[in-house]
Amino acid sequence: MSNNALTLINECGLEHNDFSGSYFPKYFINLADKKFNISFDAKWQENLDSKTIYPKRVTQEIASVIEDIQPQLALAFDKTKQDVFRLKFLKNFYKNITPLSVLNLINKELITLKEEQNILLISEFNAIISNQIKHQPSLFIYERIGEKFRHYFIDEFQDTSVMQWENLIPLLQNSLSSENGSVMLVGDAKQAIYRWRGGKAEQFIGLCNSDNPFFVKKNKSHLPTNYRSFKAVVDFNNTFFDHLSSFIFSKKEYENLYSKSHQNPSITNQGYVGLRFLDIDKNDNRDEIYTKNIIETIENCINNGFQFKDICILVRKKKEGVAIANHLSNIGIDIVSSETLLLHTSPEVNFISNMLKFILEPQNSIAKIEILNFLADYKFNITIKHSFLKAFINLDVSQFFKALKEFKISFRYQDVLQLPLYEAVETIINCFNLVKTSNAYVQFYLDFVLDYSQKNHSGLSQFIDYYDTKKETLSIVSPQGKNAVQIMTIHKSKGLEFPVVIFPYADLNIYKEINPKEWLPIDSETYYGFSHALLNYNKDFENYSDTSAAIYNQHQAELELDNINLLYVALTRAIEQLHIISNSQLDKNGNADAAPKSFAPPPTITLGR
Repeated sequence: MSNNALTLINECGLEHNDFSGSYFPKYFINLADKKFNISFDAKWQENLDSKTIYPKRVTQEIASVIEDIQPQLALAFDKTKQDVFRLKFLKNFYKNITPLSVLNLINKELITLKEEQNILLISEFNAIISNQIKHQPSLFIYERIGEKFRHYFIDEFQDTSVMQWENLIPLLQNSLSSENGSVMLVGDAKQAIYRWRGGKAEQFIGLCNSDNPFFVKKNKSHLPTNYRSFKAVVDFNNTFFDHLSSFIFSKKEYENLYSKSHQNPSITNQGYVGLRFLDIDKNDNRDEIYTKNIIETIENCINNGFQFKDICILVRKKKEGVAIANHLSNIGIDIVSSETLLLHTSPEVNFISNMLKFILEPQNSIAKIEILNFLADYKFNITIKHSFLKAFINLDVSQFFKALKEFKISFRYQDVLQLPLYEAVETIINCFNLVKTSNAYVQFYLDFVLDYSQKNHSGLSQFIDYYDTKKETLSIVSPQGKNAVQIMTIHKSKGLEFPVVIFPYADLNIYKEINPKEWLPIDSETYYGFSHALLNYNKDFENYSDTSAAIYNQHQAELELDNINLLYVALTRAIEQLHIISNSQLDKNGNADAAPKSFAPPPTITLGR
């Protein structure tokens, strides 16, 4: 089709520059050269069948020729555009078939193991219950439960999954069919932040509107009063989210959720809301700049009568919390955080773990590279890292440790292999001088090793495997009663409250996801029995079909709701003071881009308590 369009242009005696920007011919030339990575967002591609596609400088004769063939060119563009997205769909589909095949084999093996060991995964129970309910009368299933309970209260309903709700409906229906039965559902769709694990805010939104799965009239009550936060915090959130709802949501029901969410403060104390907008360039150390402002904010709070334990820092990502925790620890501010004090965030702990792997498996190249990276960055301060890695990477295990003597490291790996596990770890720590001062991460790792050694008589290999399964959750245990700043992810903070909340990194891109995927219904006869295609979700997804466009629009709308909900949870945890720190994100003209340059704080503000 692209070659036909180019032939048509040539046969009409037209030059490529007879078209505005030569866009039309260039488009067809790229397709003819099999360059399919084409953007379809350009302005010149809009209304091609009706708008002028040639510059004013062309003669009337050329203009007439172009106008005559314009319908054919527009048709060729539409057809080739469909073909391009068809090709992109097939490539996307093919790319995900292999992972799906692997997952299918893993699932078959899992089924075999479950049958052999006569076990079930707890995640399967909702599906099993659902299948049983479909084939049994509800009165029979819930007869004994219904005899004991007549009144049901379900809290945090916005986090209920579709299958959980379907399983609960017969039980609740059985209760409501009796004279004195009742059901109370309590939730807040603005705090639905668990879609990734099955929670569906739309169920609660539907029940608040016209949905009703029961044969009784529902009574709906709105709770308009905020009993947690001081006046300034409540007023700020009322104004901010009402303004946000006016432009951020693509679905009206989500917009209504926030535009009608005004709360009345019950506490007359003024409180405080502070906003900082930082000028951060792409070459700046983002963590360093944010942490500097966090420390200044903490110092201001302490000067105004708060204690460290009154302060909670909320982050979206664990790595942000780790960066903050490291900086605060370095300047002597105590912290409490089960998420950011994870052992595997410690370079020293990771080095010990990699050393154990390397001396046990000398061919483990990944462990060797990690060891060299640690030594270069943290021990030897190597300036030309490539040369250092090149000198060591091909050495066998004996030569490797002999070469380290040049750096005054004496380590006899054969002797370490003969030692008990705890002593082997201590030897690594001492030989490489890992702990010059107190190091809580290394000490807790030693405690973990000692506990394992006392409870197990297995060898080094088994310990390495055991640690790898536990390292994502192992953390330094810090006493909750300690006067220390708390660092917590927003998800962990849901349902909690703190006198002072600091919310840094408040420059979230609500449409950004990590490797998102979507299922697209397809014709099973055309695609050899596949009824659905698992596809990488990106901008192209919208253009595969009318169905994909609908899925794309719904997905984008859900991203808007889920991320604004996450923001809502973060900004409503504070009792007395709320401090928001964000990147100003100005465009090239100095105008506000993704975030306002500044928000005027509430007119009446008091610092301290």
